[in-house]
Amino acid sequence: MIYYFYITNDKTKEAIGTTKARTEEGAIKLFSKRKMLSVESFNKIYSVDVKND
Repeated sequence: MIYYFYITNDKTKEAIGTTKARTEEGAIKLFSKRKMLSVESFNKIYSVDVKND
């Protein structure tokens, strides 16, 4: 699946980045590494969702 992340309080859910991953957890781990944050810190700032095209 393709996942994207966005700033949690962004009502438009504008994608900051996307990735292919098997699970949402895998996507979160990848995104947190990209942003050089721990998973916990990443989850405080960002949310992850499935990209529907």
